[in-house]
Amino acid sequence: MGIKKLTFGFDEYPVYIRKGAIIPMNVTNAMNGHGSALSRDYTTVLMYPEKGEKKFGLYEEGKTGAMLSYDKDVNTLTLKATATGKSLLFKVSGEPTPVSVLSGTGTSLAQALSMAELVTLQSGYFIDGTTTWYAVKDVSAGTQIDITY
Repeated sequence: MGIKKLTFGFDEYPVYIRKGAIIPMNVTNAMNGHGSALSRDYTTVLMYPEKGEKKFGLYEEGKTGAMLSYDKDVNTLTLKATATGKSLLFKVSGEPTPVSVLSGTGTSLAQALSMAELVTLQSGYFIDGTTTWYAVKDVSAGTQIDITY
């Protein structure tokens, strides 16, 4: 494998994300490409799943914080978050189109037709090309989303 040379302007710089990463972000507009103004009421959690279990501690000033995690197998992906006062918007990249999306209690999550519709739901998902967005407004008791491919 050869070395590839990349060139960037002074006002740009590359960010490399490794497979398996969990990255919480405060997205308030479309400038960084990880959401839009519709994301502003959520903590956007970028996920690039790989087989196995991964965890990431979400720091919350003056609070306990939350643990964000996923567990991926051949045909399933489970997203979890412990209790937090934040609404969560999981942006999962590089996975197949879901066959079923269930809450931790086994209830089907609604599939939105757009991001604008998704943010009006208490919980649900939206498929945008190779990215699937999963939204949960009330995470005060924690949350779990079970995805089957």
